Amino acid sequence: KNLYNTLTTVLAYSKDSVGAFIDQEYISFKTDTKVREIILRLKNLPKEKFVPQIFIKDKNGKLAGIIRTQNLAFFDRASIAGSIMQSIDNKLSPKDKLEKALNLFKKGSYQIAVVDEKNTMLGVLNACDFIKKEMSLPAETDAQDARDNPSKVIKLTLAVLLVLFLIWKVLLCK
Repeated sequence: KNLYNTLTTVLAYSKDSVGAFIDQEYISFKTDTKVREIILRLKNLPKEKFVPQIFIKDKNGKLAGIIRTQNLAFFDRASIAGSIMQSIDNKLSPKDKLEKALNLFKKGSYQIAVVDEKNTMLGVLNACDFIKKEMSLPAETDAQDARDNPSKVIKLTLAVLLVLFLIWKVLLCK
């Protein structure tokens, strides 16, 4: 039932909205979860499932904050998530246009929470997944459509620039 409701919600959004790109695979914990439990769960994830941050929800299931995975090593393992979480600077609505997400990605966000009007988390928008979807090879009709529609060319150009920026940022951080 939940999967059906989720799919119905995601399919309800236009293809140029954040809702069309929501990824529902994210890791979240409640505010009363101990750091040791979080670390144990993250250690047991396969390498390809590594997450840069985890989302923290309050007792009502509303998004309360985030914890960057790399910061977990600096906290006492007996601490609880609610006491060490950071506030969320960037959130998106599923109705937001993709340009808003692109602007957040350009500012350095790589995983953005997507929430409804009640601050219930619907999923995330991952920079890498977004780029993969946007950069998939277009069909011949899409290529002709892009020649006829300059906004598609601009969108593709922005996606390429975003990829180059993320590559540069990764290389700079190493």
